[in-house]
Amino acid sequence: MALQITAADRGWRIDVGNRSGARIYPWGLAATTAHAHQSLDWPLVGVRVHCPTEIHQHWVLLESRSSAGAESPTLSGVGTNTRTATRPRPLTEAEAATLQLVFGDFIAWPPRPSATALQLKQAAKRLEVSDSAIQERLKGIVAKARRLGLDRVVRLTEPEYLHVLVGAGYLAPPVLNRG
Repeated sequence: MALQITAADRGWRIDVGNRSGARIYPWGLAATTAHAHQSLDWPLVGVRVHCPTEIHQHWVLLESRSSAGAESPTLSGVGTNTRTATRPRPLTEAEAATLQLVFGDFIAWPPRPSATALQLKQAAKRLEVSDSAIQERLKGIVAKARRLGLDRVVRLTEPEYLHVLVGAGYLAPPVLNRG
């Protein structure tokens, strides 16, 4: 058995039996190496089973409506949300649009393992604002992520602060149109 997935009351139970391992891609969060046994309560999770030859890719996409919008999803073995006494204000429409444009590859579904950030100059052009306006928006967003627990200085095109914001519920996963 390379991979066994079991639906739990909240989220998923993932058991990896593949010798080459697997990688977990929770929507909007940093990908991690899968543990042999772990539980995840997250609305969208991609699991990529490693193949020794890397010629083929085997993906399992887990989509849960029950945990979508859950206030505090849990990611056993993946990470946890940091809670603060005073949460920053929600993202403005302009901030959310900027994040979604710059980090679109990181919040796409299904996951994109080779995700890259859009250059700030390109984002400015697409949003029809100045480069400095994009930088100021992102600096404000980084400040919010720091208040939520981001523990290091990051460049504006590094996704670590995006992951903090997603984990704290500042961006919602895409709505899937499945019958």
